[in-house]
Amino acid sequence: MGAATLFAFLIRLIAGLVSEWQAYMVTDHMNDVLLTKSIEVDLEYYESARYYDTLHRAQREAPSRPMSIVNGLAQIGQNGISLLAIAGLLLSFHWIIASILFTAVISGTAVRFKKYRQDVSLAT
Repeated sequence: MGAATLFAFLIRLIAGLVSEWQAYMVTDHMNDVLLTKSIEVDLEYYESARYYDTLHRAQREAPSRPMSIVNGLAQIGQNGISLLAIAGLLLSFHWIIASILFTAVISGTAVRFKKYRQDVSLAT
């Protein structure tokens, strides 16, 4: 039991270090892309309030937004794998139970997706 706990702790520690390293690399890359694009544009763009606001928002969100997207995609992958495993388990019991729960999951996901699209459209 102690060896399993130690192994789990080491795996979590390594996963945390990899996640931190990934966040650093993605943030550094996004800042490099942002700086490169900022240098490439003509000076007349800096006189436009709309462009300057967009640039400022991109600079503000560059450290956090890409990692939230990556984490969201990883979470979708993990949830998909879990869903397939649970579906396989339920199918081994009876196919009607699996179909009822699958219908519930799909309808719940559709409602969440619709609400997310409304929130995104209101934010922009």
